[in-house]
Amino acid sequence: MKVVHFDSYSIVFLFIIKYGSFNDLAYYSVAFRLATLASIVLVSINTIISPEIATYYYNGEMGKLRGLIFKSSKLNFLLTIPLLIFLLLFPDTILSFFGENYTNAKLPLIILVCGQLFSSFCGSVGLYFYMTGKQKEFLLLLFLSLVIYIILNFILIPKYGITGAAISSAFSLAFWNIIGMAYVYHKDKVKTFFRF
Repeated sequence: MKVVHFDSYSIVFLFIIKYGSFNDLAYYSVAFRLATLASIVLVSINTIISPEIATYYYNGEMGKLRGLIFKSSKLNFLLTIPLLIFLLLFPDTILSFFGENYTNAKLPLIILVCGQLFSSFCGSVGLYFYMTGKQKEFLLLLFLSLVIYIILNFILIPKYGITGAAISSAFSLAFWNIIGMAYVYHKDKVKTFFRF
């Protein structure tokens, strides 16, 4: 299975260099990488559950599929929340490890973490699309998200710098996760999102 995605960091790199400085890029890079640490948990869980999702879906075992998605969404959320809360509570302390001036990325880091919170809450949306034969729908959703992302970069980065870049990234991430989550529920009545 070939997974297609767009690299938001590469895109934003061009915008920050055009409208900002290499220092801005360094600050944003650290904030972006810190915020995306949380995605390691989701990737690990997805690696384990992907074959089971496909098996349950194509065997028509929707009850087992819903149970698997429920457990994985709950595990993902509970494991990522402590890290994300830590980043939200101590952004200055964490960023200062990279250098005194890196605290300039405090607000971008907070915004990017909020985007990761949405992603964590929504669960294994992208994986579900791929493992249930909905790749075309997912690629269309990602393309729409990419268009929105580029437009927001054009609008926000010249005015707000790396804070604008963080808003663009967090919004596009939240957008495709929320729309994807809603589509999966509408189509298959599967709730990928976290709930107790």
